[in-house]
Amino acid sequence: MKHLTSILFALILSTNAWALPPQIEADRLLLQAKTALDANDYEIAIQSFEKAAVLNVKMPDTFYFHFGKAYSGAKKWEKARAAYEQYLNQTGTRGKFYREALEGFNQADLEWTKAEKAYTDAMAKYTQEQNRYEANMRNCKTQEYDDYRKELEDRKERAWQKCQNYGKYGCMDGMSGSKALLEAAESASKRVWEFNEAPNTWCNKRYTAPSKPQR
Repeated sequence: MKHLTSILFALILSTNAWALPPQIEADRLLLQAKTALDANDYEIAIQSFEKAAVLNVKMPDTFYFHFGKAYSGAKKWEKARAAYEQYLNQTGTRGKFYREALEGFNQADLEWTKAEKAYTDAMAKYTQEQNRYEANMRNCKTQEYDDYRKELEDRKERAWQKCQNYGKYGCMDGMSGSKALLEAAESASKRVWEFNEAPNTWCNKRYTAPSKPQR
């Protein structure tokens, strides 16, 4: 136990030894983000900006402008618009990238509006298809289900009747054609049993649920 405590204490000391002060860590992350932006690696840039944003240190005035560029590059338009808006609110008309921020905001706003419309249209179509699917499934489990079950029952009865027409032991005595009739009767019986046990499975094979659109 004493040995384990010593190991844990050493690990804590090691972790603390490598930890940078918040302001220096922020500078490191911003440098990392700039390198990623220059390489058009927008996801890495976003990750670096997000880590820097929670350090509770003062950021450069241009922080949210570059954050907005990273979000725009990744086509995350709603977040890009919010970042540009924050930059414009903080720096006003005298900001170093005032014009570029306005252009970025306008592009993000336009693309976000288009994306929202596309999503709204897709959801409307999905709702119609989902309502149709649910109606089909309800009908399938009632009328279609009953009709098909009766058809299977009739098929089973006809198969057994044909088999038994060979005589009392016609299904079993190996007479010509009786084996095929027996197999048909058993197959029909099995399908009736499977259908009664799992109507949802049968209905799901007839109707496919629509896929819900993602943002």
